[in-house]
Amino acid sequence: MTWPRTGSPTGMPVTPTRTSTISARPPAPTPPAPPGSPVEMHGQLRVQGNRVVDANGNPAQFTGMSLFWSQWMGQYWNANAVDWLIDDFGCTLIRCAMGVDQGGYLENPEGEKAKVRAVVNQAIARGIYVIIDWHDHHAENHVSQSRSESTR
Repeated sequence: MTWPRTGSPTGMPVTPTRTSTISARPPAPTPPAPPGSPVEMHGQLRVQGNRVVDANGNPAQFTGMSLFWSQWMGQYWNANAVDWLIDDFGCTLIRCAMGVDQGGYLENPEGEKAKVRAVVNQAIARGIYVIIDWHDHHAENHVSQSRSESTR
């Protein structure tokens, strides 16, 4: 879905039901962040005490939006939506609430991961940060799936 820029708007455990392959080829390097972008200015973030700090140890603060559950509002999980949030709202961070239960990842893992990749790839291209949220109202029942995905 597209709209005008103004206006409204991953060691994997192996389970019996999953197979995995390991590629001998390393992943492609991440391209450099665009000049002047939040990632170019702050670099890798970390927690120091009770603060998020940048690569130089300076406190970092970001502005952002959260995308609604991926399985229910997937039409907004795309490059156009990321661009719109950056250009019109000045977002420097996007939270991806990947829905797990209630029709999300557990029923359609590849489809839900594709939505996350679309947002993450555009965020990388634009030099902003992303929080990927394993959004699950019954996470205590899906610990093994969560651990598997968080190590990819």
